[in-house]
Amino acid sequence: STDILEYCSACKSKLILKPLNSSGGHGLFLVQIKGDMVQVNNDKMGVEKFNNLISPLDNYIITKYVEQSSFMSEIFPYAVNTVRILTMVDPTTHEPFVANAVLRIGTNKSIPTDNMSRGGLSAFIDLKTGVLGKAAMFPQHSNQKDRVVWHDKHPDTGKQISGLQIPNWQG
Repeated sequence: STDILEYCSACKSKLILKPLNSSGGHGLFLVQIKGDMVQVNNDKMGVEKFNNLISPLDNYIITKYVEQSSFMSEIFPYAVNTVRILTMVDPTTHEPFVANAVLRIGTNKSIPTDNMSRGGLSAFIDLKTGVLGKAAMFPQHSNQKDRVVWHDKHPDTGKQISGLQIPNWQG
C-alpha cells in the first residue's frame, strides 16, 4: 500500500483499483491523496486505515484515473461517464458494423462509477449525429419501482441530457 500511495503522489493523479473479475463497479476504489489523508471514494482516512482496507485485496488492477472532457463533466462531474459502443458482424458479408451506442452517466447513487446497476443512467446515442436521447434509470433506483424512468435532464445536476450532441462525433 505504501507503493500505491507513493505512486499516487509521484504521478499527481487519482488512481483506480478495480478487481479483475467483477462488474457493476463492485469492489472499485477511487484513491487520491488529500493533504496528509487518503481519500478512497468519498471516505477520508489515514494511511493505517488505507493499509487495512487494501491489504486483503487480490487480483486487482491499478490504473491512473482518466479525467473526462468538460462536456462529460458538465453533465455529471463525480464519475467518469463513458460511451459504450456495441459492434456486431454481419452474418452475410462478415463485415463488422456499429449496431448501437449509449452514453453511461453517473449519479449520486452510482459514484464513483456510471453503472446502471448502481443507479447510473444510460442515454442512447444517434449513430449518425451523436445526439443523445433521454436517459434511462432502472426502476429499483428511482421513486417508480415498477418501470424504467426516463430523464431529459440529469436527476442530480439538472443538466440537459436529451438533445445534446457529443463533440467530435463522426457518424
